[in-house]
Amino acid sequence: MRRNYIPTDHLRARIGYNPDTGMLTWRFREATPSENSRIINSWNTRYAGKPALQYSDHLGYRRGSFEGVMLLAHRTAWAIYFGRWPVELIDHINGDPSDNRIANLREVSPKGNCQNQCLRAKSSTGIIGVGRHSTSNKFVAQIGNNGSVEYLGIYANIDDAITARRIAERKYGFHPNHGRIA
Repeated sequence: MRRNYIPTDHLRARIGYNPDTGMLTWRFREATPSENSRIINSWNTRYAGKPALQYSDHLGYRRGSFEGVMLLAHRTAWAIYFGRWPVELIDHINGDPSDNRIANLREVSPKGNCQNQCLRAKSSTGIIGVGRHSTSNKFVAQIGNNGSVEYLGIYANIDDAITARRIAERKYGFHPNHGRIA
């Protein structure tokens, strides 16, 4: 997943990152000979030291514009911290898309990202991969793996369906946070 981004040294010169809090802030700018110092001073008065990339989208991810390029805060935090843009996806380990602390971010494949999803609000049972069977009123367990859904069985008891699901999660290497509430 190659993306054409701003060079990380330029990014680091303009945006500060605190890996312990996950906060991005605009840095103070020095006017270069080719820049209008009044414009830079005005920019510093308005933005320097203030939060950067703080717009929250409909999914809760932080983003913002940097020199005409829309940036995701978690990818930007990764780039500033490691000095390179991530090649893969960046997963929020705890499931909170606004928590950009470096300890909460990991670079993963799309499969790895799917193996650490939060419980969806519309879940009928409160357990990811376990639902009610439409006609028998029993519980169905299933799991997604490599682009297909594997049927794990129908169970009279929800605990048995949950156990089957948890065994399959361990078998396929799902993250321990998978299916938990964010």
